[in-house]
Amino acid sequence: MNGPGHAVMGASFGTFASVMTTGTIDLQMIAISTIATSFADFDTGSKVRNKLSGNPLRTKIALIIMGLASTVYHFMHSSSFSLSTLASVVIVMIGLLMSPTQAKKAFFNVIAGVIGFTGIYYHQYWVTGLAVFIAIAPHTAHRTWTHSIWALMAMYFIFHGAEQAGVKGALIAGMAGYISHIVADMFTVSGVKLFYPIIDKNFGFKIMHSNQLWLQWGIIGATIVAFIGILLITGKLDGILNHPVVKVIAMGDL
Repeated sequence: MNGPGHAVMGASFGTFASVMTTGTIDLQMIAISTIATSFADFDTGSKVRNKLSGNPLRTKIALIIMGLASTVYHFMHSSSFSLSTLASVVIVMIGLLMSPTQAKKAFFNVIAGVIGFTGIYYHQYWVTGLAVFIAIAPHTAHRTWTHSIWALMAMYFIFHGAEQAGVKGALIAGMAGYISHIVADMFTVSGVKLFYPIIDKNFGFKIMHSNQLWLQWGIIGATIVAFIGILLITGKLDGILNHPVVKVIAMGDL
């Protein structure tokens, strides 16, 4: 399934999860779910990875901006030159001095290093867990480890930590988004390696080629209809119909 398809699936799963758990549409949960669905495609050869790291100049600019922002933040909140401030300055220097080729290859490792250090520094180890995932994923084959049950376990640790840190709905929404990606890819003819590397076998329904967009959107539509049906049966559909935004759209005033 392509990127837009995964995004819609992630948003659909997030909407369904938010209504089932909170009784209404939770925009934060939908946003988390939509973002989480892209994590599975951080592996080698994925379009998400190529788009993020494919432009060396964009990578260098991102590193410089991130380093400068972090440096300014530390100077505003601390009068002393700390180790974290030094790390921020180093990030700026890396962005300035690295070649385009180095920028493309090092993008995910540098980003993972910054995120991982931040998690350790602020004792938010779920953030460090996310950094480890970001560092490992680009070095794995497409639709293998990041599409396995082991990745789901890693995501549970990460999103549970985010929930404990005060990000409301992070666990349910994050898991819903990540699962939506795996389920969507199971419809493709190649399937996914759910138990890789213990069992090197593709699992899935295997009914759709990546270029069959009509079938992709048909599957997405069927999923949304199924979710609406479940909400109707469980009496939770009113959580959507009574949402202020939906009412405004229904009245034609938006």
